Amino acid sequence: MSDDTLFDADFLARVRRLRLRALAGSRAGGDEAAGSRRGGTFEFHEHREYTPGDDPRFLDANVAARSGRWFVKEFRREDESSLVIVVDRSASMGFGSPVKFDVARRLAAAFAILALDGSASVRLGFVEGGAFRGAAEARGASAAGGLLRRLAAAEVSGEAGLATGLADVRRSMRGATTLVVLSDLLESRDVRRELVNWQRAGHRPVVFQILDRSELRPPWRGPVQLVDSETGEERRVDLGRETSGGVRSRGHDLVQQQERFARKHGIPFELVVTDRPLVPLLLRVLRERRLLR
Repeated sequence: MSDDTLFDADFLARVRRLRLRALAGSRAGGDEAAGSRRGGTFEFHEHREYTPGDDPRFLDANVAARSGRWFVKEFRREDESSLVIVVDRSASMGFGSPVKFDVARRLAAAFAILALDGSASVRLGFVEGGAFRGAAEARGASAAGGLLRRLAAAEVSGEAGLATGLADVRRSMRGATTLVVLSDLLESRDVRRELVNWQRAGHRPVVFQILDRSELRPPWRGPVQLVDSETGEERRVDLGRETSGGVRSRGHDLVQQQERFARKHGIPFELVVTDRPLVPLLLRVLRERRLLR
């Protein structure tokens, strides 16, 4: 998928129409959209460096006295939604047709746009090499362009260390948030433990396992050279009918393990096969999982 078609105008327009369709489905069931609520109390969220035009009532003189610079206090309504999107950009995500990383970036773009259009805050970042590299929290529909450019410029590289990266961003969070994880989950055991830590900290994790169809049903037969895309390790194996079936079973086992874990802990989980259309998946997730309240 080229950069020109990754976030084409038709895809973005269809994503923006999804919110109205999803909310219409929710209201039919008697649910009220969070964006339509009014009132509520506000709590301190963070400091931001002063820029001309900021309301002087929110200047923090105590911080200015310590730092020599002016900062303003930012507040968030207690019922305001917050979304953290974590994209796995390890080398294994560069596999597939369409490429898994492209599908992850399109999903990340969709969730970011829907959240920003619905007045939620969004923090988007990538995990690679055990570190979370994220942008500052974004708010408002006008922030979508910057997030899309960040997604378009990203490339896969190295090993993931997804569990360590998730722990990294968790420790920096203030207040409850919804966490969206977009990954092939090839290191799922450690990730599962970290997802439980997010839950215990009061957050809501939502997991999307992104796999190419060949990872679930390998098409190869006979002698093949397998290369670990993250470590570069090579291994030659003979994939006969029985061996190929074993590989297929292991792929399904990975998904089933994640599904069992998700059910046990009440964590929304979705398997995303890269050759399936994304918009119907997005609509179902918004309606059934209530990802963006």
